[in-house]
Amino acid sequence: MLYEAIIIGVVAGWLARGRLANLAKIKLSAVWLVFLAFIIQWGMDLLWTRGFTAMDDYRLLFYGVSYALLLIFLWKHRRLPGIKVLALGFALNFLVIGVNGGAMPVTIDGLDPGLAQLLEDKGVITYSMITEQTRLPWLADTLIFPWPKAKAFSIGDIFISLGVFWLVFKSMTVKRFPEKLTSVRTLKI
Repeated sequence: MLYEAIIIGVVAGWLARGRLANLAKIKLSAVWLVFLAFIIQWGMDLLWTRGFTAMDDYRLLFYGVSYALLLIFLWKHRRLPGIKVLALGFALNFLVIGVNGGAMPVTIDGLDPGLAQLLEDKGVITYSMITEQTRLPWLADTLIFPWPKAKAFSIGDIFISLGVFWLVFKSMTVKRFPEKLTSVRTLKI
């Protein structure tokens, strides 16, 4: 859903006569925090698939570290449009992951068969199937996005996508004043 949010944000920004070049003016610092957070999550699944079963004992810790890195990054950029909504989405996702032992619960109803089989085989450590023991199932990946493959997503993912959309749209459509005005008389209104 993230790619779709970016594309829709760009299209909406363009339709609102925004400038794509404005996206290059977004000042982001500490981007390495985001990369490190995703490397941690990717590494958890990689180690799990390589037979490192002890990862099961540490996944909540590793998830906690990765989400802390993401939230630090978002806090540093909290003044950008959409970031607070994006942070709410991450917080909701971390809440459901945290209360369910470090794995995002996912429904397999309507899910792409290959992804459903992966969950049933416990082929990933960062996701688990929804069961009757799942806590806060309404925050889990229970909604299905059918395109291009049926993929589950959560309410938190919706907030993340809305935040990304708003960041892209508002950044494209912001009207910036000239950095230097030599005279008020030369300003055309």
